Amino acid sequence: MRVFLLLGGFHPEMGEKEAEALGLSVEERTGRLLIGEVKNPEVLGRLGYSRWVCEFKDFECRDFSWVRTPYAVRVRALVKVEDFEKLKSKLEDMVWLSLPEPKVDLENPKDVVVFIITEKGILCGRELFNFSSKEFTKRHIKNRPFFYPISLHPRESRCLVNLSGVRPNEKLLDPFCGTGGILLEAALMGIDSYGLDIRRDMVKGSKKNLKAFGVSATILQGDARRIEKVYDFKFDAVVTDPPYGTASSLCGAEREELYRDSLKSIHSVLKPGKRCVMCAPQELNLEKILRDLNLFKIKWKFSERVHKNLTREIFVLEKS
Repeated sequence: MRVFLLLGGFHPEMGEKEAEALGLSVEERTGRLLIGEVKNPEVLGRLGYSRWVCEFKDFECRDFSWVRTPYAVRVRALVKVEDFEKLKSKLEDMVWLSLPEPKVDLENPKDVVVFIITEKGILCGRELFNFSSKEFTKRHIKNRPFFYPISLHPRESRCLVNLSGVRPNEKLLDPFCGTGGILLEAALMGIDSYGLDIRRDMVKGSKKNLKAFGVSATILQGDARRIEKVYDFKFDAVVTDPPYGTASSLCGAEREELYRDSLKSIHSVLKPGKRCVMCAPQELNLEKILRDLNLFKIKWKFSERVHKNLTREIFVLEKS
């Protein structure tokens, strides 16, 4: 199926690779707009860094016979339009007049006709997925029963899981699971989720958080530098955001040593050819550690500014 995606404003490069990791063959990207082919469009329903996914429809022939009623029309301009409301009304009328018995329902439509106005023209499509911010806000750390101030946004956790390419019923591990944000997003997507944390309160708290959203994971107390002592089987993906900072948060370990040793352990429990997605502060220079270890191939690398004192790097690694 030919589709187009409207990426969110979070990190377009990560958004593109997230869709690619789920099977989208990208033909073109212009700003936040992606156009491509996908064999199984349903898998795109798990995206984190996209706003819209639409089935591509031919606009030139003005054929809207595919529209089921009642329907709704959504129009989004990615460029400045001199008289947007006039153009929007024209597009709405075009759909209305083409249907034998048109009926509009903005609240519960059977189909949503989407028009995207770009520099090159107008794209038309049938909405497949519309990713509401409200759903992600429900799972924000401040809305979970077990609170800890340091946690990835649910959208980013979901994007990281998707970058790993893991599929439902495969096994994913987060060896620094903390409050369970990554495990929560993975479990909601039907992935067999496993966690590890050296702190007992984090193990208990992450289980509590997952239970609050109707999912579960196997979460045990243990050292990410010795995963094989806790889990005696291999994983299809590892996705993790290790602690960045103080000696207390690292439980006495030196930061570089912690990353180095945990990467060795991750390599030992990851299936050949599978991916590890790991975050790290830029100042750590994780890329140098990876070169020294020579255990993984860097598939993708992204950077994002968290605040003035922290730039986070995200590495998508493949086991050599």
